[in-house]
Amino acid sequence: MAGDEMRERVRFGLVGYRDDTRKIPALEFTSKNLTPELVDVERFIQLLEQEAKATLVGSIDYAEEVYAGMDTGLGSAWRDDAMRFLFLIGDASAHEEDHEQSTTGKNAAVLNLAARQAGVRILALHLLDPRMTSDHAIASRQYASLSRIEGTDQSADRKSTRLNSSHVSQ
Repeated sequence: MAGDEMRERVRFGLVGYRDDTRKIPALEFTSKNLTPELVDVERFIQLLEQEAKATLVGSIDYAEEVYAGMDTGLGSAWRDDAMRFLFLIGDASAHEEDHEQSTTGKNAAVLNLAARQAGVRILALHLLDPRMTSDHAIASRQYASLSRIEGTDQSADRKSTRLNSSHVSQ
């Protein structure tokens, strides 16, 4: 991002997701597009520093509405000629389509297909909370399915064990 040409051409979007506000209204939103219009790197950094705040309100369970966030992100205001990348960063599994807190009724395979049809590449970073090892396998499977590369058994997901803060919805 250091070159002037890249600064002028690259745009970013930011979607926050939490959990189902029908069940926990104090969360304020289930998923929210913080960038209805994609923004330059300076505005993106400002959003991350000043406006993208984690909630202090707890959820019913550890899983979150990851799929709602993905669905919102896929609906971003992409430019027609853009290379489209969606980065999922999360520490919890998603509510599956038949879960009572699922607001989309979608699953990882459906969202992966929607992304491919829209020309969007999904890359996932799964933050491994050492206190929630029981959720790791579920989230890893979902993140791998979301980021599966078409025509292969490979995915664009990575895991990180450097999670030092307590679990809060992002």
